[in-house]
Amino acid sequence: MPRETVFVIAALNMAASSVVAQADSSEENRRLAGIAAGIGVTLVLATDIVDYINLRYLPASRLDDFSSAAEFYGAGEMQFSESWGVKIEYAFLLKSYSVTQQQGPDILFSYGVHMPTAVAQRIFRGDGYDFKLGGGLGYAIARFSEEASSYPSNEYTSHGVGLKLETEADTEFDDHLFGHIAVDARKTVMSPFRRSDGTELPIPVRNRSASMNFFSLGLKFGLMYYF
Repeated sequence: MPRETVFVIAALNMAASSVVAQADSSEENRRLAGIAAGIGVTLVLATDIVDYINLRYLPASRLDDFSSAAEFYGAGEMQFSESWGVKIEYAFLLKSYSVTQQQGPDILFSYGVHMPTAVAQRIFRGDGYDFKLGGGLGYAIARFSEEASSYPSNEYTSHGVGLKLETEADTEFDDHLFGHIAVDARKTVMSPFRRSDGTELPIPVRNRSASMNFFSLGLKFGLMYYF
């Protein structure tokens, strides 16, 4: 075979290999950044709030320590290496209780918790799916209110830090849009609830003030869009 022919064949093989390698690289890196949003249901253990309501207002039906709450979230993700990435998430936890007293008006209690969190993620990427394990820290700001028809509403705030552990899975709908499901656990340590004048929220019998310390387990569903 002439040398020129051998050279041409070799050059074509190298070019083909380069194209394939670039395509594989493009396929591997096409999900480097994305945004997600969704809703979920969260099982919350907020002992101080439950104790405050049960001990102060003595409802006919006492509140359980665990209760379900709604959670709304949005997040942005960025992959920094083949197996590691980071996520910045904002989540909002919302819960309300309507308490009927044996004597007196019904009272509506509610709290909302703002939870921005930075999460490091270990990424396992496959054909049409992503699986991620993550953990991180965040800052939480909570607002608690009680309202009744016979007296003005009271509002209190609490703030602190929280730890989050999470398992996340994304399933491909098309090249950019993925279905998103996550299971997470949170533990927060927060300050006592205070009104704007500095008055704290006392728990009867316990001789201490209530805070928004809580533990939670959440299940969330949403959509992930990769750029």
